Amino acid sequence: MVLTPSSLGYTDTFASQYHALPQAIKKKVNRKLRLLSEDVHHESVRPCKVKSDKRYWEFKVDDDYEAVFKLNSARVMMYFVVDHKTFDKMF
Repeated sequence: MVLTPSSLGYTDTFASQYHALPQAIKKKVNRKLRLLSEDVHHESVRPCKVKSDKRYWEFKVDDDYEAVFKLNSARVMMYFVVDHKTFDKMF
């Protein structure tokens, strides 16, 4: 499934977490979101379902951060961008 940039949405939680990230991590998130908007299964993004809650998908931003989203039809809604420790507590 190929998604267009307009098919990306963001929750207030995601936006708040994103704005609190270090600039270097924001750049990585931006790159992954651009790739995700081009193709939800882009090989550089490698999204997978969250094991403990199959309603959500996740991708690694880098070795320390993950992003969580839901995929509905042809729309991606970003929910969280957190460090791995926080992700493990959430899911």
